[in-house]
Amino acid sequence: MKTVELLTSDLKFEGRISELALNLPVEGIETDSRKPIVAKIFVAISGTQVDGHSFIEKVAISRPALIVGELPLGSLSSLAQSALTEHAISYIWVTDSKLALALLSSGFFDHPSRKLKMIGITGTSGKTTMTYLVESILKSAGFRPGVIGTVNVRFLDQIIESTHTTPGAFELQGILRQMLDAGCDSVVMEVSSHGLKLHRTASIAFDVVAFTNLSPEHLDFHPDLDDYFNSKALLFRNYPREARRVGKNARAVVSIEESRGQALFEELKAGSENLVMSVARTKPADFSGHGLKVSVSGIQGRVGEVSIDSPLVGDFNAENLLLAVAIGEALGISGALISKGLNALKIVEGRLEKVVIEVQGEAQCDLRKIPDVWVDYAHKSDALEKVLKTFKQMKGSRRLVCVFGCGGDRDKQKRPVMAKIAQALSDRVIITSDNPRTEDPHSIISEILSGVDNEIKNVEVIPDRAQAIDVAISTAHRDDLIVIAGKGHENYQLLPDPTNAKGVIKIHFDDREEAIRALKKLT
Repeated sequence: MKTVELLTSDLKFEGRISELALNLPVEGIETDSRKPIVAKIFVAISGTQVDGHSFIEKVAISRPALIVGELPLGSLSSLAQSALTEHAISYIWVTDSKLALALLSSGFFDHPSRKLKMIGITGTSGKTTMTYLVESILKSAGFRPGVIGTVNVRFLDQIIESTHTTPGAFELQGILRQMLDAGCDSVVMEVSSHGLKLHRTASIAFDVVAFTNLSPEHLDFHPDLDDYFNSKALLFRNYPREARRVGKNARAVVSIEESRGQALFEELKAGSENLVMSVARTKPADFSGHGLKVSVSGIQGRVGEVSIDSPLVGDFNAENLLLAVAIGEALGISGALISKGLNALKIVEGRLEKVVIEVQGEAQCDLRKIPDVWVDYAHKSDALEKVLKTFKQMKGSRRLVCVFGCGGDRDKQKRPVMAKIAQALSDRVIITSDNPRTEDPHSIISEILSGVDNEIKNVEVIPDRAQAIDVAISTAHRDDLIVIAGKGHENYQLLPDPTNAKGVIKIHFDDREEAIRALKKLT
């Protein structure tokens, strides 16, 4: 591919490019000056930690095909300007480097999203469960879907570990190309607020976009809740326009159960006629959940022509099922096939996942004497509240035990809030460590404890997470419900590096494995 093929009218820029540079072969796009740059387009990104424009002199010497930046040429250092001249490297000044990176990346991989049925899901909670549900519906309808999300990237027989909920722009477009080439015809992906605000998903042509809910989260990245919401809303305000521009009839599905979703739905409805549909568990909506029954054994009922008999539990999963029904309808899939897909999904990894052990011989009789244990990814206030409320409503006379901690180097405001929620909804709370990263685990726990009412004697602290899980299970009553929250599907723990104050070490740790180990001691 040549440079000229990537510089489409979609890429708004100011600057001059030589005839020679227009016809240079391009072998990739790079933002990291430490990596090989030869024959690649280097995009200088102004990041929170490092500014790529400060490395332009070094990059120019490495013979890239082209350099793109959001600083005017005259604002670059004199050394950078001299290096560009000396090595005859063309520099293009764009209004937004992150947006330019996404547009260039899409063009480099020949716009794979235009050839795929694309479903994008955003919101604070429920995105991962939604991808599993929609994936199952697509498979039941004969599609060959790929999935991009928090747990992993998976398609056909391939599974790739995820590093971000929404990968960087070049990586994301490369994944879409890989899926298309492998034979996928559809992709369902989690779309994070980071991915939207940083333009990682710009130029993706979505067929259906969906909104789950909104609650405080990532306020270490977003200055306030309004910015967080408006970043999420970009998926609905901007991206359907891109889809329709390339011939897709984009649809939107929005949960109106909460005020932010209601406001988004009304905004979209005013401007897009019948291209947006509403979903609600308790309110009147295009897809209403009044007919769904939620119990400890699952969710049953009908939504229009869709019959639901799902092992998923909780009101929030009822909302997820409703959204999945609406997405299936928006894709033109029949009610029978939507039912087949929803009811086929038995488990979502790390999302209210029940821990099951297998034993042989006489030990099988002892399974009736052990507590029920669930692992969930709930690592924010709203998610933890929803999970604990689900079990509180269904537990009857059984005790509810919650084991949780809070991650380091993340939003600190939620720590005491989560303590209040856990203490109010649980009979017993064990506060422990999560992923402390560079923070002192004991300092994190102290901040969590600031939300505890010391008059209520149902909270204890066990900093070692493995020990906390073992104690919760080994001292439980046999009919207790135990929820281990925060890490879900993760099979690692991120701890402070004792040799580097700003460093992190990664060790193997899986809540499910620890729970199984403790449960087996009881049999």
